[in-house]
Amino acid sequence: MREALQRYKRITGRMRTRNVCKNYLTFMSWLDLLKVEGDLVSKNANTVFFATLESGKGFELSTDEKLAYFIHLWSRISELQKVVNFLTRSSPTPSGKLNSLGISEHYGESYLEWLVDLALTNPTKREWGAFILTEAGAAVKEQGKDFESSCRTYASAVLGKSIRSDGEANDQLIWHETTKLVRELSVHIRSPVDPSLYAVLPVLLHLQIRLLKKSDTFLTRRKVISLAERAAAPHEAIFTWDSAYKTGFLRLR
Repeated sequence: MREALQRYKRITGRMRTRNVCKNYLTFMSWLDLLKVEGDLVSKNANTVFFATLESGKGFELSTDEKLAYFIHLWSRISELQKVVNFLTRSSPTPSGKLNSLGISEHYGESYLEWLVDLALTNPTKREWGAFILTEAGAAVKEQGKDFESSCRTYASAVLGKSIRSDGEANDQLIWHETTKLVRELSVHIRSPVDPSLYAVLPVLLHLQIRLLKKSDTFLTRRKVISLAERAAAPHEAIFTWDSAYKTGFLRLR
Protein backbone atom coordinates (compact mmCIF):
# COMPACT_ATOMS: atom_id res chain seq x y z
CA MET A 1 0.00 0.00 0.00
CA ARG A 2 2.83 2.37 0.78
CA GLU A 3 4.24 1.97 -2.74
CA ALA A 4 0.82 2.66 -4.19
CA LEU A 5 0.51 5.84 -2.14
CA GLN A 6 3.94 6.97 -3.27
CA ARG A 7 2.87 6.57 -6.90
CA TYR A 8 -0.32 8.46 -6.10
CA LYS A 9 1.69 11.58 -5.30
CA ARG A 10 1.71 12.67 -8.88
CA ILE A 11 0.17 11.24 -12.04
CA THR A 12 0.34 13.93 -14.70
CA GLY A 13 -0.83 13.36 -18.25
CA ARG A 14 1.15 14.48 -21.27
CA MET A 15 0.26 17.81 -22.81
CA ARG A 16 -1.14 16.31 -26.00
CA THR A 17 -3.45 19.11 -27.09
CA ARG A 18 -3.21 22.84 -27.59
CA ASN A 19 -5.90 23.53 -24.98
CA VAL A 20 -4.12 21.45 -22.32
CA CYS A 21 -0.85 23.28 -23.05
CA LYS A 22 -2.64 26.61 -22.83
CA ASN A 23 -4.16 25.69 -19.46
CA TYR A 24 -0.75 24.73 -18.05
CA LEU A 25 0.86 27.91 -19.36
CA THR A 26 -1.96 30.13 -18.09
CA PHE A 27 -1.66 28.55 -14.65
CA MET A 28 2.12 29.05 -14.66
CA SER A 29 1.64 32.67 -15.70
CA TRP A 30 -0.80 33.15 -12.79
CA LEU A 31 1.92 31.83 -10.48
CA ASP A 32 4.42 34.22 -12.12
CA LEU A 33 6.66 31.32 -13.19
CA LEU A 34 6.79 32.60 -16.76
CA LYS A 35 5.32 35.36 -18.89
CA VAL A 36 2.49 34.90 -21.39
CA GLU A 37 1.57 37.69 -23.82
CA GLY A 38 -0.92 36.51 -26.41
CA ASP A 39 0.71 33.61 -28.25
CA LEU A 40 4.18 34.53 -26.99
CA VAL A 41 5.62 32.70 -23.98
CA SER A 42 8.83 34.06 -22.50
CA LYS A 43 10.92 33.58 -19.38
CA ASN A 44 11.09 35.88 -16.38
CA ALA A 45 13.31 35.91 -13.29
CA ASN A 46 11.33 33.12 -11.64
CA THR A 47 11.66 30.96 -14.76
CA VAL A 48 15.44 31.28 -14.60
CA PHE A 49 15.49 30.68 -10.85
CA PHE A 50 13.39 27.52 -10.76
CA ALA A 51 14.92 26.12 -13.95
CA THR A 52 18.41 26.38 -12.45
CA LEU A 53 17.64 24.82 -9.06
CA GLU A 54 19.05 21.39 -8.35
CA SER A 55 16.35 18.94 -9.38
CA GLY A 56 14.96 16.01 -7.47
CA LYS A 57 14.34 12.58 -8.95
CA GLY A 58 11.15 12.05 -10.93
CA PHE A 59 8.35 14.00 -9.30
CA GLU A 60 10.17 14.18 -5.96
CA LEU A 61 11.33 17.69 -5.18
CA SER A 62 14.90 18.33 -4.11
CA THR A 63 15.57 20.14 -0.83
CA ASP A 64 16.25 23.39 -2.68
CA GLU A 65 13.06 23.02 -4.72
CA LYS A 66 10.98 22.39 -1.60
CA LEU A 67 12.33 25.53 0.06
CA ALA A 68 11.95 27.64 -3.08
CA TYR A 69 8.44 26.51 -3.95
CA PHE A 70 7.23 26.91 -0.37
CA ILE A 71 8.51 30.50 -0.19
CA HIS A 72 7.07 31.28 -3.64
CA LEU A 73 3.65 29.69 -3.13
CA TRP A 74 3.10 30.67 0.52
CA SER A 75 3.43 34.36 -0.30
CA ARG A 76 0.91 34.16 -3.15
CA ILE A 77 -1.79 31.64 -2.25
CA SER A 78 -3.41 32.19 1.14
CA GLU A 79 -5.66 29.14 0.64
CA LEU A 80 -2.69 26.84 1.20
CA GLN A 81 -2.45 28.00 4.81
CA LYS A 82 -6.24 27.56 5.16
CA VAL A 83 -6.02 23.95 3.99
CA VAL A 84 -3.11 23.20 6.35
CA ASN A 85 -5.06 24.70 9.26
CA PHE A 86 -8.05 22.52 8.34
CA LEU A 87 -6.14 19.21 8.40
CA THR A 88 -4.94 17.20 11.40
CA ARG A 89 -2.48 14.40 12.11
CA SER A 90 -4.98 12.24 13.97
CA SER A 91 -7.78 11.63 11.46
CA PRO A 92 -8.06 11.92 7.66
CA THR A 93 -10.19 14.72 6.25
CA PRO A 94 -12.40 13.81 3.25
CA SER A 95 -11.91 16.12 0.30
CA GLY A 96 -15.58 17.13 0.27
CA LYS A 97 -15.18 18.94 3.57
CA LEU A 98 -12.90 21.45 1.87
CA ASN A 99 -16.05 23.06 0.46
CA SER A 100 -16.55 24.63 3.89
CA LEU A 101 -13.41 26.68 3.21
CA GLY A 102 -14.96 28.09 0.07
CA ILE A 103 -12.50 26.16 -2.11
CA SER A 104 -13.76 24.19 -5.09
CA GLU A 105 -12.69 20.56 -5.52
CA HIS A 106 -10.69 21.58 -8.61
CA TYR A 107 -8.58 24.06 -6.68
CA GLY A 108 -8.60 21.94 -3.54
CA GLU A 109 -7.07 19.05 -5.45
CA SER A 110 -4.29 21.28 -6.82
CA TYR A 111 -3.56 22.75 -3.40
CA LEU A 112 -3.39 19.32 -1.77
CA GLU A 113 -1.09 18.00 -4.50
CA TRP A 114 1.27 20.89 -3.81
CA LEU A 115 1.11 20.19 -0.08
CA VAL A 116 1.92 16.52 -0.72
CA ASP A 117 4.88 17.49 -2.93
CA LEU A 118 6.12 19.81 -0.19
CA ALA A 119 5.80 16.93 2.34
CA LEU A 120 3.28 18.88 4.42
CA THR A 121 0.49 16.33 3.95
CA ASN A 122 0.18 12.65 3.14
CA PRO A 123 -2.63 10.91 1.23
CA THR A 124 -4.45 8.09 2.98
CA LYS A 125 -6.20 6.64 -0.07
CA ARG A 126 -5.03 5.75 -3.55
CA GLU A 127 -7.91 7.63 -5.19
CA TRP A 128 -8.78 11.29 -4.61
CA GLY A 129 -9.73 11.21 -0.97
CA ALA A 130 -8.39 11.89 2.50
CA PHE A 131 -5.23 13.59 3.74
CA ILE A 132 -3.43 14.02 7.05
CA LEU A 133 -0.68 16.38 8.13
CA THR A 134 2.93 15.28 8.29
CA GLU A 135 5.14 16.34 11.18
CA ALA A 136 6.33 19.29 9.08
CA GLY A 137 2.75 20.22 8.23
CA ALA A 138 1.74 20.14 11.88
CA ALA A 139 4.68 22.39 12.78
CA VAL A 140 3.70 24.94 10.12
CA LYS A 141 0.09 24.81 11.32
CA GLU A 142 1.07 25.40 14.95
CA GLN A 143 3.94 27.87 14.51
CA GLY A 144 3.29 29.55 11.16
CA LYS A 145 1.42 32.60 12.35
CA ASP A 146 2.58 34.71 9.41
CA PHE A 147 4.57 34.33 6.19
CA GLU A 148 7.97 34.77 7.79
CA SER A 149 7.37 32.36 10.68
CA SER A 150 5.85 29.82 8.27
CA CYS A 151 8.96 29.91 6.06
CA ARG A 152 11.25 29.63 9.06
CA THR A 153 9.29 26.71 10.51
CA TYR A 154 9.13 24.86 7.20
CA ALA A 155 12.85 25.37 6.51
CA SER A 156 13.66 24.06 10.00
CA ALA A 157 11.67 20.89 9.25
CA VAL A 158 13.20 20.36 5.80
CA LEU A 159 16.80 21.09 6.82
CA GLY A 160 16.59 19.42 10.22
CA LYS A 161 18.01 22.38 12.12
CA SER A 162 16.81 25.53 13.81
CA ILE A 163 16.33 28.45 11.44
CA ARG A 164 16.22 32.00 12.77
CA SER A 165 14.95 35.17 11.12
CA ASP A 166 16.88 37.80 13.04
CA GLY A 167 20.43 36.85 12.07
CA GLU A 168 22.75 39.10 10.13
CA ALA A 169 24.60 37.47 7.25
CA ASN A 170 28.25 38.40 6.83
CA ASP A 171 28.88 40.92 4.02
CA GLN A 172 31.86 38.94 2.79
CA LEU A 173 29.74 35.79 2.54
CA ILE A 174 26.98 37.71 0.76
CA TRP A 175 29.41 39.11 -1.84
CA HIS A 176 31.19 35.77 -2.32
CA GLU A 177 27.91 33.94 -2.93
CA THR A 178 26.57 36.75 -5.15
CA THR A 179 29.55 36.75 -7.51
CA LYS A 180 29.60 32.95 -7.53
CA LEU A 181 25.94 32.88 -8.53
CA VAL A 182 26.50 35.50 -11.22
CA ARG A 183 29.13 33.26 -12.80
CA GLU A 184 26.91 30.18 -12.55
CA LEU A 185 23.87 31.92 -14.04
CA SER A 186 25.64 34.24 -16.47
CA VAL A 187 24.36 32.50 -19.60
CA HIS A 188 20.79 33.26 -18.46
CA ILE A 189 21.15 36.70 -16.88
CA ARG A 190 23.88 38.55 -18.82
CA SER A 191 22.68 41.55 -20.82
CA PRO A 192 22.89 40.94 -24.59
CA VAL A 193 24.13 44.51 -25.13
CA ASP A 194 26.40 45.01 -22.10
CA PRO A 195 28.48 41.99 -20.96
CA SER A 196 29.15 43.63 -17.56
CA LEU A 197 25.46 43.96 -16.71
CA TYR A 198 23.42 41.14 -15.12
CA ALA A 199 19.77 40.75 -14.15
CA VAL A 200 19.98 40.33 -10.39
CA LEU A 201 16.64 38.88 -9.23
CA PRO A 202 17.47 35.21 -10.06
CA VAL A 203 20.73 35.70 -8.14
CA LEU A 204 18.89 37.08 -5.11
CA LEU A 205 16.39 34.21 -5.11
CA HIS A 206 19.21 31.66 -5.15
CA LEU A 207 21.01 33.68 -2.48
CA GLN A 208 17.96 33.48 -0.20
CA ILE A 209 18.09 29.66 -0.36
CA ARG A 210 21.86 29.48 0.14
CA LEU A 211 21.69 31.70 3.23
CA LEU A 212 19.03 29.41 4.65
CA LYS A 213 21.38 26.47 4.29
CA LYS A 214 24.71 28.12 5.13
CA SER A 215 23.74 30.73 7.73
CA ASP A 216 20.64 29.06 9.22
CA THR A 217 18.79 32.31 8.59
CA PHE A 218 15.60 33.08 6.67
CA LEU A 219 15.70 36.53 5.14
CA THR A 220 12.80 38.11 3.31
CA ARG A 221 13.39 39.23 -0.25
CA ARG A 222 13.53 42.86 0.88
CA LYS A 223 16.23 42.01 3.42
CA VAL A 224 18.24 40.01 0.87
CA ILE A 225 18.11 42.94 -1.54
CA SER A 226 19.31 45.34 1.17
CA LEU A 227 22.21 43.07 2.20
CA ALA A 228 23.29 42.41 -1.40
CA GLU A 229 23.28 46.13 -2.15
CA ARG A 230 25.39 46.83 0.95
CA ALA A 231 27.84 44.03 0.17
CA ALA A 232 28.34 45.27 -3.40
CA ALA A 233 29.24 48.85 -2.43
CA PRO A 234 32.90 48.28 -1.37
CA HIS A 235 33.66 46.34 -4.55
CA GLU A 236 32.99 49.14 -7.04
CA ALA A 237 29.97 47.22 -8.30
CA ILE A 238 26.77 49.06 -9.19
CA PHE A 239 23.62 47.52 -7.74
CA THR A 240 20.25 48.94 -8.79
CA TRP A 241 16.77 47.84 -7.76
CA ASP A 242 13.38 49.12 -8.93
CA SER A 243 10.72 48.19 -6.37
CA ALA A 244 7.91 49.22 -8.72
CA TYR A 245 8.94 46.74 -11.43
CA LYS A 246 10.44 44.25 -8.95
CA THR A 247 13.62 43.94 -10.94
CA GLY A 248 17.21 45.07 -10.72
CA PHE A 249 20.67 44.83 -12.21
CA LEU A 250 24.23 44.33 -11.07
CA ARG A 251 27.12 45.83 -12.99
CA LEU A 252 30.54 44.34 -12.30
CA ARG A 253 33.80 46.10 -13.06
